[in-house]
Amino acid sequence: MKYKILKTSSFLFFVFLSYLFAQEELDPLKFEAWVVEYPGYRLLIKNAIINYRDMNPDEQADIHEPKTSDKYIIVRSYMKKGDIYQLWFGSGSKFTILDRKKVEWIFGKTLRETLLDREGYFSNDTRIVFMGEGGKEQKAIDYLNNLTTWSNTDLVLGLDRVVSGVSILSPKSTEAADYSVVARWGNEQLGYPYRSLGLINIGVLNRFFELGVQMPTVTTYLNGMVIEPTDVDRSLNGGWGGYGRFSLKKFNGQISFTTPAHESDAASLALTDSANVNVMSLSYLFNFSLHLKEILPFDIGTVVLKPGIFSYRVAHRSIVAEKYVDRTTNSLGNDYDSADTDYRGLFLRLEGISKLTTGGFPRLEYTAQLLVGDSFLTSVTANINGKFGVSATYVQFIEEHEWAPLQAAYFGARISLNP
Repeated sequence: MKYKILKTSSFLFFVFLSYLFAQEELDPLKFEAWVVEYPGYRLLIKNAIINYRDMNPDEQADIHEPKTSDKYIIVRSYMKKGDIYQLWFGSGSKFTILDRKKVEWIFGKTLRETLLDREGYFSNDTRIVFMGEGGKEQKAIDYLNNLTTWSNTDLVLGLDRVVSGVSILSPKSTEAADYSVVARWGNEQLGYPYRSLGLINIGVLNRFFELGVQMPTVTTYLNGMVIEPTDVDRSLNGGWGGYGRFSLKKFNGQISFTTPAHESDAASLALTDSANVNVMSLSYLFNFSLHLKEILPFDIGTVVLKPGIFSYRVAHRSIVAEKYVDRTTNSLGNDYDSADTDYRGLFLRLEGISKLTTGGFPRLEYTAQLLVGDSFLTSVTANINGKFGVSATYVQFIEEHEWAPLQAAYFGARISLNP
């Protein structure tokens, strides 16, 4: 009997001991952590890990092969600033953690010292390593942010955008994609998703900014339905111009300018007549990202609130003798005060996702957005798996416009791929 008790006690002791070690969490008062953003150093880290895996095939099950979307996080103790305590690499809900001894085996002394000198290269603070369970909540926030500012995978094909990762470091497809080429249809954050904006944005983006040109749409395909008024299909007209977006820390913004398209751009003018042309000639939007995890009394996944301001200008023109002239008349019967109408006010956007699956993606994504005094938008995306999702978007304007229906619903699909 005593033997059984001793055996059981010993078993429970070792289970408890294992639990303590398994649940080790880093204290932000004792450690600091940052993400290596400089492309050259990220490539050096990646190549060192690949070389180590090649020379140690028995450890390939414990150290995953670096992927395009992986982050590289340096963890350093405040007590021993000359050593890398841990190096994390991965994305989504999958991170490999290399301890100090493994770091010394994989990376040379010169590279370790270079990575520790964070003032000498581009880096960003991170709290992933301090949030427990592999930083699941921070990974969910990153996933949510990437939906609008970057890309969670290397290739995204959707009815609202196409994003393809490219590398400036090497022509090999296995190297890290530091920039992406993007084509977007519409601007959901201004209340004009898909073809309703009449524009295509084509540009280059990375994790912090996007810069490109605007051009007239090439199609008038309506991937949805007009709810009210049912007998009228309306859209803004396209034009030529430029745009820029940025996301720094928790501050996000975008700005654009456009001049009306030429009459020969048939698709841009297909849903209107030459006497009533409307183009979004200027716009800007700025907001902050506020994580609501600590505020909500219940757990519905990861939720981010983005309060801010918006403004956009619609230019009213007519084509007379193949030239654009200002217009103040309105096809709905009430004249405009001037040939350019400005819409501006407070911006509120709520973005959320359900808990991440073991595959690093949420089953559900949802959005509710209000441009005070102008429009309301809500959308839901259901992810069948990590590569395919379908969505529905509903838009309602406060007042009727000659370039947009009062209510409309759009349906979309998205394919996300890794090489």
